[in-house]
Amino acid sequence: MPESPSSISTTELVAQYSQGFNDAVLTSHGVASALGLWVLLALIAPDAQGDDRKALEVALGTTAEDAARRATELLESPHPALASATALWFNPDYLNERFSQFSVDVPEVLTQGPMPDQAAADAWASEHTYGLIKKFPVVVQPLTAVVLASALATKANWVVPFYDEDIKSLGGEFADQTAAALRAPEAHWISIIRSEEQTSEL
Repeated sequence: MPESPSSISTTELVAQYSQGFNDAVLTSHGVASALGLWVLLALIAPDAQGDDRKALEVALGTTAEDAARRATELLESPHPALASATALWFNPDYLNERFSQFSVDVPEVLTQGPMPDQAAADAWASEHTYGLIKKFPVVVQPLTAVVLASALATKANWVVPFYDEDIKSLGGEFADQTAAALRAPEAHWISIIRSEEQTSEL
């Protein structure tokens, strides 16, 4: 059973979830957000029943109601540096009574509406990620019935920023194939990780 809701912070819950998420999803080079999925699962968890609900509560690390409350608070009062949004889109042709009840039960912070076309989905992704993600990662097709989406983005600045490097000064076999390069100031600490056993520091 999940721990008492008052005994652990939301940050710790998401960190715990991230361990299994990263092992399952990040099997190769890539970028994914455990927080984005945790929030979505938390918002729909109260509507789950039986073994599905139990499995969600184990994954979320707390009760369904508590997880939904925490996710709602995160979305209603995001950090000023964070852009965040969630959406539930559906094709009305595929609605049934059970889904209709589900759509009523989920927290209002989960924006709902008819299935957008690809251009509208792309615009939603761009709007809620500071323009960093310009294309929605799901291809919206005529038979797409339901899409549950989250968007999270932040912009960060280095205290000591990188600066543009003259490509010609790089040398080496890849210089001619490089369009742009940044050089880190000497104030930066840089670590190149080759494997779990080997680490080089520059």
